[in-house]
Amino acid sequence: MKMKRMVAGGLAALMAVSMMACGKPKTSMDIDYKVSDYVTLGKYKGLEVTVTGDYSTETALASMIQSAGSYAKDESQTIVQKDSIVNVDYVGKLDGTAFDGGTATDQTLDVGNNSMADGSTSFVPGFTDGLVGAKVGSTVDCNVTFPADYQSTNLAGKEVVFTFTVNYIAKKSSIDTLTDEYVKQNFNLNSVDELKESARERAESSKTADIREAVTKQLVKNAKIKFPKDMLKMRLEEYETRFKKQYLKDGTSLEDYLSQNYNMTKAQFESQVKATLKENLQLEMALEAVAEKENIKFDQKGYDKYVKNLMDNNNVTKKKELYKLLAATEDAGEKYLKKMYVDQKACDFCVDKAKVTVETAEKSTETSTETSQ
Repeated sequence: MKMKRMVAGGLAALMAVSMMACGKPKTSMDIDYKVSDYVTLGKYKGLEVTVTGDYSTETALASMIQSAGSYAKDESQTIVQKDSIVNVDYVGKLDGTAFDGGTATDQTLDVGNNSMADGSTSFVPGFTDGLVGAKVGSTVDCNVTFPADYQSTNLAGKEVVFTFTVNYIAKKSSIDTLTDEYVKQNFNLNSVDELKESARERAESSKTADIREAVTKQLVKNAKIKFPKDMLKMRLEEYETRFKKQYLKDGTSLEDYLSQNYNMTKAQFESQVKATLKENLQLEMALEAVAEKENIKFDQKGYDKYVKNLMDNNNVTKKKELYKLLAATEDAGEKYLKKMYVDQKACDFCVDKAKVTVETAEKSTETSTETSQ
């Protein structure tokens, strides 16, 4: 099990859920401290960082196509050939009665290799033979004899009939073969142009995330950071409480759950979680120190936009629902989120002032040269 390091501006993996105690809930947000007493900033303006990756629209688009499905309709083909990729529905019958596991819809088959088009499954000999010569839209019967040693004894050595409905002949999807119809079916968008714009935004978002990660990593490295008393301990307790609430709903102990699902002990779990929480808290406090140093303040308009985005991403409709995801009370959750918003503004400041070099396999390009102090 791995936990992601916090990226400023996110929900910090919802790690502010509090321990429920008798009386008023106590959370890590109730710890009062002056950040300048715990953080000594090093260089934080004009940070020189390098990110390496392929942030092209073409690469993002290719990845989106691969994730959505590698095949689309080939309108130019109407008859199944020996090497065709074909989309079918089928029903398998033994002595005229459909048998378990013999029925499927929207299956893309590689006729020549007698397998699923993606190679994930091979079929019994002869399964796709009867499809050769069939027309799109037609229904054909294929006689198939299962091997004598087939794992399902009720089918072993038996002759069955698979009735195929040929939906369409497919072709390998690529940037060059994109159509509006394919985009509508697979991406809930209206056109190829919309998909390309979405890919451009995805590529840009990936680059931005990598830059922010590089800048904040350097920010923390340059700083000297101590934690207020009990802060890290309380964050760990809060995380464990949230973990138990989310995953241990059937009375299973934390120890048993971790052993069964992650093959780890509670001590190993706490060590891993604590390491990630420590990184998150270091970043949080470093950004808080930048905000104080640069007089970066909370503003309601920007905060409302920030919260709306988080609500959309976490599928909640009211602010108070979001706040309750973050702490034992709405007040504590709101306090935490307002702090995260200011931290994000501080992160934006550091990124805007950084000198960033974006490297690819072919060239290096400076995307920002701001070095003012």
